[in-house]
Amino acid sequence: MKPDSVYDAVEIVNALKDPDWRGVRKEGNHDLVLFFGIRSDLEEQCLSVLKHFAFTHLKTMTFDKYYFPNANYSLPNFRKDKQWKAFLESLIDDLKKGG
Repeated sequence: MKPDSVYDAVEIVNALKDPDWRGVRKEGNHDLVLFFGIRSDLEEQCLSVLKHFAFTHLKTMTFDKYYFPNANYSLPNFRKDKQWKAFLESLIDDLKKGG
């Protein structure tokens, strides 16, 4: 599967904070961004930028193992990878079931 576009984290955050940006498919700006699997220090900085400069048009979510206070939605801290993996598997199963 070919992605619609390829951006690095800083580049996409700079684009997302611009309310006039047309989005990765050139169909209009995005209203939700999901973070998953990037370095936690970089992720926190990206979330901080979006919280302060894109709060009127964009919501943020993260599904990483740690809590991120600058995200609109973040998972709680999981002490063990096993707990986090079980949560993600349960979430995937629920999404597949449609509920």
